[in-house]
Amino acid sequence: MHVIVIKNLEQDEHRHLNNVQRRPRDPFAILSERQFINMFRLSKALTQYLIECLTPHMRPKNRETDLDIETRVFIALKFYAGGSYQLDIACNKYLDVSQSTVSRCLAEVTGALNHPDVFNEWVKFPHNFEKLNKTCLE
Repeated sequence: MHVIVIKNLEQDEHRHLNNVQRRPRDPFAILSERQFINMFRLSKALTQYLIECLTPHMRPKNRETDLDIETRVFIALKFYAGGSYQLDIACNKYLDVSQSTVSRCLAEVTGALNHPDVFNEWVKFPHNFEKLNKTCLE
């Protein structure tokens, strides 16, 4: 019963805020390290490093209403971490964006992650059976 009431209050609040220009909150500043890892599955330091790696391969903020690169990466990480629906991420109180914005962020961040400069730094495949066996035993 309490869950339904809370969900209804959150929906009412979200509907009320739809007409107001709002900026997502900064998870780096608000969340503890443990909360941050629970939400994004990466530490704050690793997330900051990832943002630095992705920045050259992402579109810069051109307008005042554009989301900054950091926020776009947070949105994608939240999706990757939970494998949730885009609408659930859109309603997250730290990100607070529309589902279509989540979709655009996912496309952009995924494209940046697949750029060879980034992909080759973060993803390693064994080149022979010895390395493959070693990896399987770890």
